[in-house]
Amino acid sequence: MATGSNIDSFTNSKKDIRRRYNKISKWYDFFANWGEQKGRRIGLEMLNVKDGEQILEIGFGTGHLLVQLAKSSNKSGNIYGIDISDKMCQIAMERIRKEKLSIPVHIICGDAEFIPFPSNIFDGIIMCFTLELFAMLVISAVLDECGRILRNDGRICVISLEKHARENIIIKLYEWAHRKFPGYIDCHSIPVSDLIRDNGFAIEDEKSIAIWGLPVKIVLASKRWR
Repeated sequence: MATGSNIDSFTNSKKDIRRRYNKISKWYDFFANWGEQKGRRIGLEMLNVKDGEQILEIGFGTGHLLVQLAKSSNKSGNIYGIDISDKMCQIAMERIRKEKLSIPVHIICGDAEFIPFPSNIFDGIIMCFTLELFAMLVISAVLDECGRILRNDGRICVISLEKHARENIIIKLYEWAHRKFPGYIDCHSIPVSDLIRDNGFAIEDEKSIAIWGLPVKIVLASKRWR
C-alpha cells in the first residue's frame, strides 16, 4: 500500500489485483476478516438496508458482508455482488449456499469500472476496503459508475483507509510492510470524503475509527440528481 505523500504515484493494475486475490483467496479470512469486521458492522448500520431494496456490494471478497446484507433485508429485495477475483467469487458462492438465505444473492465476477447493470436501478451500494485498491485515476471512474447505477435517491457507503495528515508508528510500519510485501498489503490511504464529494455525491454521515492503529473513514453519501 502507499499512503500519504506518495498517494498520487500509486498504481495497482486490475490484472495485478485479480491475480493477487486469486492467490490469497484461501487464506484471506485468516489475516483480514477479523480486522474488517468493525468497519463492516458500522458501514452496514449506516447504509440501513430496508426491505425490498436492491443493494450492490463492490469487492465482496469471501462474502461475509453479502450474507449480512441479505439478512438485513429480511424476506424481500435483492442483493448483488461484483468482484474481480474468480477465486473469491467461488468462496463467496459457497458461503452463501451454506447460509440458505431467504432472499437471493447474485454473484458477478467482473470489473467495477464497467458494472454490467442498467442505469438507476440500485437503492444502495457498499464498498468495504475496496475503493483504495484502485489507482487514483480509476477511483473516479468507479465512483462515476456507482452514480450511474444508483437511483436518484440512492446512497453509497464506503469504508476505506483514510489519508491522514499525522503519521504514527503504526502508519510508518504499514508503509514499510507495503514496500516489502506489496503483493499482500496493497491498499493505499485515500481522502475518501473528498473523492466521494468531488464525484457527484452529497456526504450524509461520516465516522472515523482505527483498525490496528490505522485511520479508517466510513462515509455515507447520497446521489445528487444527475
